[in-house]
Parts: sequence; C-alpha cells; structure tokens
Amino acid sequence: MKLKYNGLKALLVRKEITQSELADRMNVHRNTVASWLNGQRSANVEDILAMLQAMGYESEEALNMRLGDLMRVDEEE
Repeated sequence: MKLKYNGLKALLVRKEITQSELADRMNVHRNTVASWLNGQRSANVEDILAMLQAMGYESEEALNMRLGDLMRVDEEE
C-alpha cells in the first residue's frame, strides 16, 4: 500500500512552487520531497505540516486541512 499525495501536488501547482523550491524552503533534499509526493516514501504528519507551511499556509489553516484531501491510498501494492 502506497500513499499518493496528489492533493499536495495540486497545492504546489496552485501556488506555482516547484518541488525543488519546496525542498529548499524546507531545508531537505529535492529527492526527499519527490519521494514523498510520489509515494515512494511516507511523509509523517509533521512532514506534511512542514510542506504546507513552506507553501505559505498558516499553521492553523494547515491544521484544518483534511488529510484525505491531501493524499489517497493506492492499494495496488
């Protein structure tokens, strides 16, 4: 089972932020962000919150987002 972070990808597009820019803002390697968003690596709640804050969302706004809107389970594995 893999998690797909399509909702987070959509927010990046909406905010016109690349994965590389997001990685720079979070002080992590670009491959880490790519692995999270592509479902190769699971992001924990703190990682998801950090991604949202790096995209410019306020903490309260980010905490009010539904995780189900940000990711989905891919049961092909």
